[in-house]
Amino acid sequence: MALTLTSIHELKPAVERARKKAETDENKAAVQAFDGLRLHDLRHTFGSWKIAQGEDVLYVSAQMGHARPSITYDIYSHLLENRRPHAAPKTDDLLFGHVSGAKDGGGQR
Repeated sequence: MALTLTSIHELKPAVERARKKAETDENKAAVQAFDGLRLHDLRHTFGSWKIAQGEDVLYVSAQMGHARPSITYDIYSHLLENRRPHAAPKTDDLLFGHVSGAKDGGGQR
């Protein structure tokens, strides 16, 4: 069963259920994996996943409960930098149409 989280507020109960199941099943490796795990670590993972999936920063900010989107930008800007190489070709396509170097190897229209 896949775990789908749409809000950071769903994370803590999901982790608590997983930990309790590991304890009930006497899964020592899983219980040990939870030792030292902080909710803040999971919160940051959730935000990182959402940004990496291409979610809008305003959406992620709201999901994380940040007071301002600038907080989200400050924390996750290193992940947003990965999108920059795609920005210039998109602008070129918008301004000039299909430009050379595109996937099909064609030139301008």
